[in-house]
Amino acid sequence: MPYWISFRIHQDASYQKVYDALRLELCTIAQDRWWFETTSFFIIESESVARVIATVKSCLREQSDLAIIGSFYTKTLTVIGKCDDKDIFELVEFAKKG
Repeated sequence: MPYWISFRIHQDASYQKVYDALRLELCTIAQDRWWFETTSFFIIESESVARVIATVKSCLREQSDLAIIGSFYTKTLTVIGKCDDKDIFELVEFAKKG
């Protein structure tokens, strides 16, 4: 099933390292189907949203980075990391902290 991932990596000396690790890990689980043409929005195919969430969590820094993961086919949206604007949980009623 395809999933989309939108993210913000904190701009510091580790930015490129975190970005590269995230991209590599998502390619690894993407079953040879992914789309990475924009800077911070990826679409991948994976057999499990739990695996996508675990992969993103393992790459991002919980205290400074942010990602949201969703599906085009199911009402799911998982928020990972530093999310200061809680409006996302009101705008998307099925959003949850992951």
